Amino acid sequence: MASLIIMKLVALHDIEGITKITVIINLPEEERIILILYLFYTLDVDQDTMQRIVKELGGEELMPSLAEKLIKQGEKRGEEKGKIEGKQELLIKFLRRKFNITPKEEKMIRSVTDESKLDAAAEAVLDAKSKDEVLKILQ
Repeated sequence: MASLIIMKLVALHDIEGITKITVIINLPEEERIILILYLFYTLDVDQDTMQRIVKELGGEELMPSLAEKLIKQGEKRGEEKGKIEGKQELLIKFLRRKFNITPKEEKMIRSVTDESKLDAAAEAVLDAKSKDEVLKILQ
């Protein structure tokens, strides 16, 4: 309910109303973060006004934790991407050594992001009679 009222005020660009109502209504941390981000990206206000809104919403305390969350999410995505790229590279090396693959096939392997498919294909190389047997697993 509180979020709906605040969003209506935001739609009207009623900055004074936004700051007053959010001080009265104690929003959970997650909603305050969402509101601050929404205001930051949608309102065309000067920096002083935005800083005042952030201060009124308790954003000074929230922003470091928000930054930490975003950094951790980025690190996790980077680790996952690196893990997948490593599996793709390993599979390409296996196939290159056993069967020789074309640049088109290599590109197809690099487009696969499903770890379980990459793992299954890498294992299949050991017993495969042709590269088509392995590549079929990736589809």
